[in-house]
Amino acid sequence: VAMSGGVDSAVAAHLLRRAGLDVVGVTMRLWHDPAAAAAERSCCSPETVRTARAAAHAIGIPHLTLDVAERFRRGVVEQFVAGYRAGHTPNPCVTCNGAVRFSVLSDAAALLGARLLATGHYARVERDPRGRPLVARARDAAKDQSYMLAMLGPRERERLRFPLGELTKDEVRTIARAAGLPGAAAVESQEICFVGAGGHVPFLERRGLEPRPGPIEDPDGRRLGTHDGHWRFTVGQRRGIGIAAPEPLYVLATDAARNAVV
Repeated sequence: VAMSGGVDSAVAAHLLRRAGLDVVGVTMRLWHDPAAAAAERSCCSPETVRTARAAAHAIGIPHLTLDVAERFRRGVVEQFVAGYRAGHTPNPCVTCNGAVRFSVLSDAAALLGARLLATGHYARVERDPRGRPLVARARDAAKDQSYMLAMLGPRERERLRFPLGELTKDEVRTIARAAGLPGAAAVESQEICFVGAGGHVPFLERRGLEPRPGPIEDPDGRRLGTHDGHWRFTVGQRRGIGIAAPEPLYVLATDAARNAVV
């Protein structure tokens, strides 16, 4: 079971243990940015590794910590920075699960002789008419995380278990409290785990994307204002554009070649 230090993965491990399975918790040390002190409480920090270990001990299962920071840097962080530089809006969670986390989990399973892989994602595994495993939406639509697993191949899907797929978040917290698991009442973070509380802009600036003035235009090319870098904006963004207008404005596109925002 991949254990991130959060309540979801702890409950996933607890439910599998309660079902009589032989469970081993695996935590991946993915990232630590000394320049972002606020990232200490992120899912990549030393503190969450300690919380995951405490949860495993409370459940009564072995726990391993794997340092895969270099794989994470190459496979996720560098692609994240390159994506913004090119004018895209990367989704690092999809990349991380598809290129790093489940690969590491499969490697650990091979070393341990584990038959199944499990996580605390809110998703389900179902079968198509030919019996092939598919990642499906969770029962709790508000918490569904199936899209984060879009890059998983059939070999991973065949071995996957999602113990929280039929549960709501409130039900998971109730189980955690009843089992005395650490973090049962912890507040969830919705931020990208490795950028810290300051968000992606200062993170990108620390990695070479320096402020550079460019035009903000409407779809017809009329200049509406000036920005400090196309990578500060994402398609669909409404707030923080920096232009007063009688109607809502939304970012439609970013043009990296011209450093322009439409």
